[in-house]
Amino acid sequence: MIKMLFVALCGALLCQQAVAASLDGFGRHYNARCAAPAAKIDSERALPAKFRSRNFPIVLERTTLDDIQQQFKGDIQKNDREEWLCYHSQAENLTWWFISRTDIEHGNLSTIMLSAIDNKAHCDIPARPIYLSGVTVPSLGATRSEVADYFKSPASARASCQQFETRADSKDESTINALRYYYENNQVAGMSFEQLTTNG
Repeated sequence: MIKMLFVALCGALLCQQAVAASLDGFGRHYNARCAAPAAKIDSERALPAKFRSRNFPIVLERTTLDDIQQQFKGDIQKNDREEWLCYHSQAENLTWWFISRTDIEHGNLSTIMLSAIDNKAHCDIPARPIYLSGVTVPSLGATRSEVADYFKSPASARASCQQFETRADSKDESTINALRYYYENNQVAGMSFEQLTTNG
């Protein structure tokens, strides 16, 4: 009897692990498709790195996954290179990925991804709607031409992904901010914000 309970418990745990959201979902699927080089953009079109969910500030490379987990609950998952929280918000019909590079950020937030089409990912339901504000660039649903007009760049005619990048250098460090748009039927169906600061 005990052996059968143990087998059943192990089977349940394996099943739960198998359906957990992984970076084979939105993050890895879209990053693999984003082969286009990043367009450098001017300071007037600075990419956002500070956001807010109601009264909760979310700042790239400052906010931790633990901070986000305290706000929205869910389980932190990890592989050899990253750890992340993934939520599907039914109120917004969006999927959110909050990702930290394990070897560089050590639990601090490095990437925010959001998708309007990734509703089959096995993500947690957030304890409250996320409603992220501070997105000052064209967002989900924007057309290719709206993105091009905003950034004063040629429209991406066929590529499924388009990247923009800013870099700020000081005596002690360099900070790169990257924005990726993922298109379906000529509209933005997913996007990601990423920041990386290095010494020197």
